[in-house]
Amino acid sequence: MDKLSFLFGWIFLLLGCESTQFAQSLEEEFSELIPHASLGRGVQASIDTTTARMIAEPEEWAATMDSLQPLVPFIAVDFNLEVVLLVAVEVEMGGYDLRLELVESLRDTVTVTYRLFSPGDDCRTSFASGIAFEAVRIPRTSSPVRFVQIDEARSCTPTRFYRAQSGTVPTWISKTQSIREYAQMVIRIRKAMLSAIPARAISKTVTRPLP
Repeated sequence: MDKLSFLFGWIFLLLGCESTQFAQSLEEEFSELIPHASLGRGVQASIDTTTARMIAEPEEWAATMDSLQPLVPFIAVDFNLEVVLLVAVEVEMGGYDLRLELVESLRDTVTVTYRLFSPGDDCRTSFASGIAFEAVRIPRTSSPVRFVQIDEARSCTPTRFYRAQSGTVPTWISKTQSIREYAQMVIRIRKAMLSAIPARAISKTVTRPLP
C-alpha cells in the first residue's frame, strides 16, 4: 500500500510539473513584446532606497533625473507618447551593473524583466556602495507594471575566443560554444551569402554545340 501511494504521488507530481510548464509556454506564446529604448544608466544616485516604477509625468521625471548620475546625459522623452520605466537597486560594493532586458504585455499587465549583474568570486571590487540603475522609455500605457529581477554573477576572468573564417565573413565563437551551434551558424552565413549573389554569377555551366 505504501509503495502504491508513493508511486501515485510521483505520477501526480510529474503531471503537475508538465501542466505548469505548459501553462508557462502558453503565456510566453501569447505575450506581446513592447519596444523599449534606453534613456541612460549608471551606478551613482542620491536615491535613498531601491525603486522600480513607471513615471508618466514630465515633472516627476525632471525631479527624478536630478537625483541620478548617468554615464551619459539622458535622452529626451515625449510624454505625450511615451512613459519612463526606472529601476534603481542599492548595492553594497563596486562591480555591479543593471540592464533592462525585456518589456512585454500579458493579460493587460506590463512585465519588465531586468538583470542585476554582481561581481564574481574572482573579481576585485571596491567597498564603495552605490545605486545601479537604468531608465528606458516605452509607448505610453495605463496598464499596471510588474518588475522581475534576475540575479547573475559575472566572472572577471577573460574569455578566450577563437577566430574562424567562413568565406569572406569573419565570425567569432567562444570556447564554450558547442560545435553544433557553430556549424549551424556557418551554414546560415553561407546561405545568406549565396542568396545575395545574383543567379547568373553563381552559374558556371557553358553550353557548347556538338561537333
